[in-house]
Amino acid sequence: MTGTWECTNGKARFRFEPCGAETCAILVWKRADVKKGTVGQTVFRKRVPSGEHSWTGEAYDPESGRVFKGTIVLKAGKLHTKGCALAGLICKTDTWTWVE
Repeated sequence: MTGTWECTNGKARFRFEPCGAETCAILVWKRADVKKGTVGQTVFRKRVPSGEHSWTGEAYDPESGRVFKGTIVLKAGKLHTKGCALAGLICKTDTWTWVE
């Protein structure tokens, strides 16, 4: 899961890197038309394994400014991300593609 990944809509890229004793996803690039989010901002943190090739933790959504319970699953060379609020009643998913 290391390296830089791009979200489905191509608006942003994220890199997984060490942050203290854990690995976080950091916003490393965003298109000029994207108003929210700051390069260098942590978007996934407190990751812990939750199964084979899957992790849970916190997901920060720069668009809403909220933190959600998040999951990441590595499957078929893609990262499938999901962030949920209100005990899983409202969820947002995305699939990231490895770019470097």
